[in-house]
Amino acid sequence: MAEKGNASAEFYLGLLYRNGQGVPRNEAEANAWLRKSADQGYPPAQYFVAVLTKQPTEAFDWYKKAAEQDYAAAQFRVGEIYDFGVLAPRDRAESLRLWRMAAERGYGPAISRMGMLYVTGDLPTDKVQAFKWLTLALMQPDSNFGELSRPAVTMLRNSVGQSMTPEQIAEAQQEAKDWQPTPEAWVEKWRTR
Repeated sequence: MAEKGNASAEFYLGLLYRNGQGVPRNEAEANAWLRKSADQGYPPAQYFVAVLTKQPTEAFDWYKKAAEQDYAAAQFRVGEIYDFGVLAPRDRAESLRLWRMAAERGYGPAISRMGMLYVTGDLPTDKVQAFKWLTLALMQPDSNFGELSRPAVTMLRNSVGQSMTPEQIAEAQQEAKDWQPTPEAWVEKWRTR
């Protein structure tokens, strides 16, 4: 399928060569297949090429392409770039918008970030929303917290909870229980190809 130009097959073949799974490990071959897939617009490949490239400007371009296709990990990364203002002008509103989109799609580091932003006042202070997002973060695997650790998220959530009424806590817990991530649009688009 990869040899016939299927972008998702090119991506997975690139990963197989990169990891030496079922084929000899071959970084040049891996990069060639990943680049072919990225050039066709496949968001996971665009993100992976961004991670692998040594050129920051090129990485930013690939991250943006994947983010524009609703790829949550790329949305989070582009949000960080806008927040730090290193490869693009600092744009706090855009970083907040992208982080929210990534969180709403279920991307763990963005979920943790949303809880933190509601606590720190970077978003309008909202204890119910802070508690909800931090509760959702604690439901993530340990490897998916971003810059925060499970104990840090737990401590932050408990700190917020101490200043909430039982009704507010119940509301936040219910919102977390009812929450469902928004599917990433790119998945459906590429499924039909």
